[in-house]
Amino acid sequence: MRRKKIRKNNLWNNFFIFCVIFAIGCLASGFVYVSCNRTARINTSNPLQDNKIEIYCEKQKSDFSSDFMYSFEASNAFYICRKTILRLKPNINKELLDIISWNITQSCIYLGKPELVRIIATQMFFESSFRPNAKGKHGEIGLMQIKPSTASYITGLPISESSLYDIPTNVFIGTLILVNYLEQYGNLRVALSRYNGIGHRSHLYAEKILSSVEELS
Repeated sequence: MRRKKIRKNNLWNNFFIFCVIFAIGCLASGFVYVSCNRTARINTSNPLQDNKIEIYCEKQKSDFSSDFMYSFEASNAFYICRKTILRLKPNINKELLDIISWNITQSCIYLGKPELVRIIATQMFFESSFRPNAKGKHGEIGLMQIKPSTASYITGLPISESSLYDIPTNVFIGTLILVNYLEQYGNLRVALSRYNGIGHRSHLYAEKILSSVEELS
């Protein structure tokens, strides 16, 4: 009788363990499915289509720490970007460091230019010293010092001044502007000069960024 009771208890214990393992497996599968879908939405949706740039940027801000390792390309670009920013400004707030690094990485990868993360990070340092609330004397706003008129022209959307203080919006549009000039002129030095303007000192801006990137490499 005692043996039958022990055997019955063992069967229930084994059944319980099976149920727990099965439940964990289902939860893990669901998590992977949701994570993959989130990543796919972030990296395949066009942020400029149907006025969805605000939605795209909201996705960029949400839980960046859980998604950036979705590929080797992204994790490597993130590491390079973060390291570059730390060397340029060692005392930067660590939370701001991760948010900026993540948004630069996502923007560059989305636009097909992951190799630009170091350039964008260095450019951002000279533009605003990584201050999201920076405002230039000619109306330039945020981390990448973008004028609302320029942002609206490049994106084809009505970009307000207040929206350019938003980190994901500013980083994405700033990266888009540089990539646009790079594709137009086919030369990074010229693209950087064009980003700075058409003045006679624009080439010095490009040289300053490129020489700094070379020192950091």
